[in-house]
Amino acid sequence: MKQYQKTLLIWLVFGLFIVTVWSLFGRTGVQRSEKPFSEVIAALNEGQIKNVTVTGNEFDGEFSNGAKFHSTGVMADSVLTSLTKANKDFKTEYVIRREEVGTFWMVLAQWLPMLLIIGLFVYFMRQSSNFSWPKYPSQRLLTYLE
Repeated sequence: MKQYQKTLLIWLVFGLFIVTVWSLFGRTGVQRSEKPFSEVIAALNEGQIKNVTVTGNEFDGEFSNGAKFHSTGVMADSVLTSLTKANKDFKTEYVIRREEVGTFWMVLAQWLPMLLIIGLFVYFMRQSSNFSWPKYPSQRLLTYLE
């Protein structure tokens, strides 16, 4: 194995280690129970929910008794109508936010094609540096005829 391959392998292992540590310890927060979306909508219509935050298809909130919940569902017109009605009837607070993409993944998605092109360019340039043309035209002709 060549030296640059060893170096590349070490950097890849190091990068995977950083991503693993980030994913294990990066997500800390309040414990909340996972609820089916139908239960969340039923509780919303009955006035048992104190507040709801909608981010994309993720619904996070708090019941009137203080228990926190998390659910995944579709933000359709009927759900928006239920949220508006619960706000009007039961003073349920709701916030609708845009879904945010992580900065790391956004930068990776933007730069990965360029890095691949640069990597291929470097690879082909290294390969072509080993190629040498014969010095004299007669040698080129002989090389061509062989």
